[in-house]
Order: sequence, then C-alpha cells, then structure tokens
Amino acid sequence: PPTVRTLVQRAVTHQETLVEAGFTGDLDLAFQAFCNDPLVTIAREEARELFARLVETERKYLEAYDFDADILTG
Repeated sequence: PPTVRTLVQRAVTHQETLVEAGFTGDLDLAFQAFCNDPLVTIAREEARELFARLVETERKYLEAYDFDADILTG
C-alpha cells in the first residue's frame, strides 16, 4: 500500500545514503544521513558537534573516511 511504501522508502533512502557514505568515505554525506535520521531531533549545530564527537571517538574504525572534510571543523 502507498502509505507503507512511503515509510519503507524513507528508510531505504536513508540506508542507501549511509552505505554510499561508507563506501566513498564521505563524512559530509555521513553527516547528512545522521541529520536525516528521525531520531536526531536536535538543532543542526548541536548535531554537528555530536557528530564530530562520535567520529573522533570511533576514528580508529573509520579508516576509509576523509578526515580532511570540513564537516568536522564546521
């Protein structure tokens, strides 16, 4: 049904964005996906700070990502 398809499509699009960010090492895209998550309900600047802290905490596991991206510095 269309109403279910809408809910599923949103989740699919979100997951595709996360996968693309992972395969390309694109922190900007990862941040976009982070902000678009329905559970992230804080202001964008707060989300940026939280995302930067998360990335720094998990940095050793994120070898494929480009840490020169502007997303971490604002």
